[in-house]
Amino acid sequence: MRYFCRRPLLFWFLLLLMVGGMLVFSVVVFSTASGQPPAASAPHAPRPATSKTATTPAVPFHATWGSTYYYGGIPKPTPSFADTLIVLTNTGYVAGFDENKKEPAWVCYRLFAANNHQAPPRPQGFNIDRRTYARVAQSDYARSGYDRGHLAPNHAIALCYGPAAQLETFLMSNIIPQRPNLNRKIWERLERLELDHYAAAFGQVWVIVGPTFSKARLPRGVAVPSACFKILVVDHAGTPQVLALLIPQNVEGAESPDQFITSIDAVERATGLDFLPDLPKELQDRLEGRKAESMWAKTATPPSQI
Repeated sequence: MRYFCRRPLLFWFLLLLMVGGMLVFSVVVFSTASGQPPAASAPHAPRPATSKTATTPAVPFHATWGSTYYYGGIPKPTPSFADTLIVLTNTGYVAGFDENKKEPAWVCYRLFAANNHQAPPRPQGFNIDRRTYARVAQSDYARSGYDRGHLAPNHAIALCYGPAAQLETFLMSNIIPQRPNLNRKIWERLERLELDHYAAAFGQVWVIVGPTFSKARLPRGVAVPSACFKILVVDHAGTPQVLALLIPQNVEGAESPDQFITSIDAVERATGLDFLPDLPKELQDRLEGRKAESMWAKTATPPSQI
């Protein structure tokens, strides 16, 4: 006792230290017993993955394998597809961009019966997509003889998803070289058919579009497609039907789309991509191996393929 009395400051310091330690221990024990970890050691909850551009449209979809942008999963490269793709999600479509060929290998989008029939004015000019390493510019197509051909159509996307979505269709990551007779004639007619007739008649239609590549390149390295494919999917009472076309670059433009109808299997062989990969294999095999006899009639019941 004399020891502590001769050193009063040391005594009070040790006493406060002991009392403080007991209080901390009591808080920890109480927090653990109540099922709540101490605040200082609580882990941070993981932040949900978000996209800066992706939005869900107001019009819902009701299909077993359908999603906002694609039906039966996004296209997947097969072993014969040599390049690496990056997936770019936008407001009204999603694209699989090929950095080596400097253009999309595929684009998926969904159209539905739109109440709005007046699209905003067409934007002036195309924009570099800075999410890509290729950074393809509008000038890369200059004096090439090829149009800057949209894969996700600007007019239909504008009517279904709005002006901001329309602007994204003018990103160069949505563009491929197309001959004028292809881009301005038969391809444009097909785009109108998708929205004005199929989406209106069936409620919604999923579309996959893209090029089949050749070895030709524009002077600045953009690959020149030999043909363009289009795959349409509708879901009728839970039963999917498909329609596939493969259209060469050298069309005159006045041809009937019927003469370019093919099977999805044939498009897969031409592209090295696997379409509708999330469907059950038996259903996928049946849908992809058949070739439609003609374009769908503009009615609410497409021909059954099951």
